[in-house]
Amino acid sequence: MADTVKTNSRQAIAELHALGVKTIMLTGDNAHTAAAIAAQVGIDEARGDLLPEDKTGQDG
Repeated sequence: MADTVKTNSRQAIAELHALGVKTIMLTGDNAHTAAAIAAQVGIDEARGDLLPEDKTGQDG
């Protein structure tokens, strides 16, 4: 079963890009799925196969 992408996701990412924001998706999904979803909505970078603690941006 796959998550579905919300219809306004691409527009939201485009608006962030227009503001100069680089977008990165952090997910526990496998890296291939993460890359496919990121490409579908225009996200700049995707990092998959992450554990919850890998998504916080904090060391320790």
